[in-house]
Amino acid sequence: MHLYELEDLDASLPLVPLAARRALDRAEIKVGLEAWTALALDTRCAITTEGSREVVDAARVRALLAGVPSESHDAWPEPSSQELPPRIAEVLPALTLATWSSLRGLDRWVVSSFVRRDKHDALRALARELREPQLTPRRREE
Repeated sequence: MHLYELEDLDASLPLVPLAARRALDRAEIKVGLEAWTALALDTRCAITTEGSREVVDAARVRALLAGVPSESHDAWPEPSSQELPPRIAEVLPALTLATWSSLRGLDRWVVSSFVRRDKHDALRALARELREPQLTPRRREE
């Protein structure tokens, strides 16, 4: 199970960690915070662990959430390690394909999520945490 320092979460997982968000996204499921905290801790850990894997087993995530109040949604495509998405290249001009390809699946998903939602401060924090300066976004024009 992977938790990023920037999430500032403890092992009780009171909020949905990024790895769990990825697992839920791959399973095309949304759960509210109330439903998340009502889950047994071992279930929350299992979902977070699944989201930390290189490839998420969406069927396993759906099975873990059987009977849990949730909504379905369309998942964003999982970012490929073989191609640097244009929007990410635009926001992170120093990022090379070699570095992008070396990131874990979870890291690529988090970068993609932060870029999609214009979370530049979160990208900077992730770059510091991963010790990867190529993940630092370019400054916006004033």
